[in-house]
Amino acid sequence: MIFSLRTRYLTGEMLWWIIGLYLGFIILMLGNDFFLHLQFFTQYQVPTVLILKTLLLKWPFWISLGIPVGVLFGTLIGIGRMAGDNEIQALLTSGVSIWRMSIPVFFVGLISSAIMWVVSERFAPPLLEQYSKLTAQLLGSQPMERIKPQVFLKGPEERVFYFQFYNPERLEMQGITVFQLSSSQIKELITAQSARQVGDTLVLSHVTIYQLENGKITGIHISDTYEISIKREILRTVQAPLNIFFMSTADIMTMLEEELRSPNPSHRNITLYQTVLHFKRSIPLSPLFLALLAFGLVARAVKVARYLALFYAIFLYGIYYILLSGTQIFASAGVLPPVVAGWMTTGLFSLFALFSLYKASR
Repeated sequence: MIFSLRTRYLTGEMLWWIIGLYLGFIILMLGNDFFLHLQFFTQYQVPTVLILKTLLLKWPFWISLGIPVGVLFGTLIGIGRMAGDNEIQALLTSGVSIWRMSIPVFFVGLISSAIMWVVSERFAPPLLEQYSKLTAQLLGSQPMERIKPQVFLKGPEERVFYFQFYNPERLEMQGITVFQLSSSQIKELITAQSARQVGDTLVLSHVTIYQLENGKITGIHISDTYEISIKREILRTVQAPLNIFFMSTADIMTMLEEELRSPNPSHRNITLYQTVLHFKRSIPLSPLFLALLAFGLVARAVKVARYLALFYAIFLYGIYYILLSGTQIFASAGVLPPVVAGWMTTGLFSLFALFSLYKASR
């Protein structure tokens, strides 16, 4: 029976490690992504809520990326532990073949592939579209850089700031110069003896404002105080760059059909759409054949050999993603047909998985 006690035990041993390693990978990637976004905290005045929002919108990407990693290494460690403790050998002695033991591995890989496909097709496209838009808004907005003395700093509304002295503890400045730009020319020059930061506003004291036109002073205004907003302005109408890999299969097929019906279809766009379609259909199968490959590598391993199998799997996993990237490049250059590029890596590693199972069964 597929759901016998030994099958449930073997599956449980795999799932324990798969879930643990998967969660560890997600935490590692989210932490790495968080520190990459720290530049917005340290360099520009970006609200913390926006940084957290970008991380949350990217969760489908990390989930899809983490499933193959968790399945591969979870299967390696879980089955490797059983092989090292002679539990696999005991099952073989009791008449359970390698092929029979691979059935729960197959179903774990198949369910993982199904989850990966659902996430990448249903949840990822709308959220990653919002992520791309928000990122473009942040990068395209006019920021106020972190205040530093004796450095020209870019600010909102095409302003450039210069502070002679700055006290970060009291948020006070001296010797302030502010350039208001228009078409790369200075249209206004503001000087102040001192200033203090109050929230998102600079309150200047003893201010002189020079109005300029074509490099000539056209007016001078003197004021005791003057306020300038240094709040980061988030653009709302910025156009996010199109990332076709973030789109669903249905959307890409629609774009392909429209391109084919156009009076002057672009061969480059057609090749791109067809290539991405084949990749989006083949990549979700990776957890399935990686689980079977891992099982075949360690099912008959002794305590020392199973660690070698771990290194083999890491190497093969690296080759897998190198092949994915390489075939995409070759397809874009017209060297490989889209169907060959999209399915070559999956086909090769499926053969590797079957071969490893065959070797383990002998």
